[in-house]
Amino acid sequence: MFVNPHDLLLQTEKDMNSVPAHILFNDSRHQKLLENWCAAVFGLGYNQFIKPCTIEPIESERDSVDFRANIDNKIYNFQITETMKGNRTRGCEFKDAKDRPFFFRDMQPELGNEKGYDWVFEIIKNKVKKHYPDAKNLNLLVYINFEATDLRRDMLIDKLRPFQDIFSSIWVITSYKICSIFSNSSLGDINGWGPIKEMQIRHIKSGASPHSDIFTRNYQE
Repeated sequence: MFVNPHDLLLQTEKDMNSVPAHILFNDSRHQKLLENWCAAVFGLGYNQFIKPCTIEPIESERDSVDFRANIDNKIYNFQITETMKGNRTRGCEFKDAKDRPFFFRDMQPELGNEKGYDWVFEIIKNKVKKHYPDAKNLNLLVYINFEATDLRRDMLIDKLRPFQDIFSSIWVITSYKICSIFSNSSLGDINGWGPIKEMQIRHIKSGASPHSDIFTRNYQE
């Protein structure tokens, strides 16, 4: 069922908040919640910068499609992948921090500014190695989940050029921004990092870092 991205975000936040963080980031049964959050953020950004769309999350783990977007009554298949800092082990971090009243990550945006292009390249390369038979019809959404303050779109385009003709399109989101890397005429294009208003408001209200894991667990626990 296709739903408004705002409604999907609200339901996903509610579902995520019912799961302790050390379980959410360690139990694969909750992976779809993280994917649905990414799908909702994409939908909000697309609605704001290009045109209205609705989102249908795909619950099957066996499907190469993580969500579908309905745009102008045409259906687009999307797969989601997440990139983090180097060899970071997020699950262990949240498991180790489960008994602490507060959890703060050591922010290193300078490292993300320097190495982020390689991290994004590697995560997409791993996707390409899977040799999806329907890759030409898949739109890839990359969730950048590391700290960076100056990740340039033009440099991402240059770095990711080898993947331009493998997927139908490649898009990138952070927890509050969106841009297209390679797109097509039917989907449209976001030429630069577009701040998603609804996500910016959540950041401001929470006081959380915009570079944290779902704002260090859904806008500060």
